[in-house]
Amino acid sequence: MSLRVDSPVEEPDAGTTTETGRDTESSAVDEHRLSAVGRFRDVGGEVWTLARREYRVTSRARWGVGLAGLFGLLSVSAVLLGASSVGPARYTTVVATLTELSAYLVPLAGLTLGVGSVAGADEQGSLDVLLALPVTRRRLLLGLYLGRATTLAAGVTLGFGLGGALLLALAGLSGWVLYARLLFAVLACGVAFLAVGVLLSALAGETTHALGGSLLAWLYFVLLHDLAALALIAGTELGGTTATLLALANPVDLLRIAVLSGLPATGGGLSAVLPTTGLSLPVVVGGFLAWVALPVVGAGAVLRRR
Repeated sequence: MSLRVDSPVEEPDAGTTTETGRDTESSAVDEHRLSAVGRFRDVGGEVWTLARREYRVTSRARWGVGLAGLFGLLSVSAVLLGASSVGPARYTTVVATLTELSAYLVPLAGLTLGVGSVAGADEQGSLDVLLALPVTRRRLLLGLYLGRATTLAAGVTLGFGLGGALLLALAGLSGWVLYARLLFAVLACGVAFLAVGVLLSALAGETTHALGGSLLAWLYFVLLHDLAALALIAGTELGGTTATLLALANPVDLLRIAVLSGLPATGGGLSAVLPTTGLSLPVVVGGFLAWVALPVVGAGAVLRRR
């Protein structure tokens, strides 16, 4: 009888097993990171494509040209009317004038441009085509908003840039920081009201309803809110916290605070009260961001239920 001797089974080395496990875990982490980056690129590509499409639509409607012409005429007129001042005083006069005028025109421009984003596309029949795309409705709305925000930013920058170039040629570099601060505040206020207009457009079933809602919103934010806030502050003994909350509740007040707090003198009424609220520039920026994010998120939720 023959005996068969089996060769001993070699146990895997513990160190080798550990290294293999680590390599596998590292490979899984790398794959997860790559997949996350890929998803982010896909989302960015979808939103960017929709934004470019919306920008082309608004460009064909001459929105950018109209906004650039409007704000260019506004800024150049303010510079020429401030001809009695020289140097830094001229910058102060021009910036104060443009701030008050922008408080009326910029919200109207943003709201009107936002009205056509959803309600206008629905009436034209293009909204059904967009909703049929393999894109989530939140990304769709974000792309629509970014495309129109680009149009608004281009028109405002070109318009105010024309007045800024003229002011620079006449008054030098002494107050360019004030004018740059004005341009930033106007852009932030414009895109905030554009977001409100997009929300109203998503809520409304027709463009006429969206236009009516935007006009009511303009009347409230530009006129009624400030009158009510001034009466509340003057007629009661409420502290600065109330004035701060009232300012954060209106992008127009944030515009005034961002600009007028950098000027040596302000006007009367609520314009004289707002710079005393103590809101720092980062808080003002956060307020503008909230006014952009909340309406856009709300409009996305409304569009998702349609």
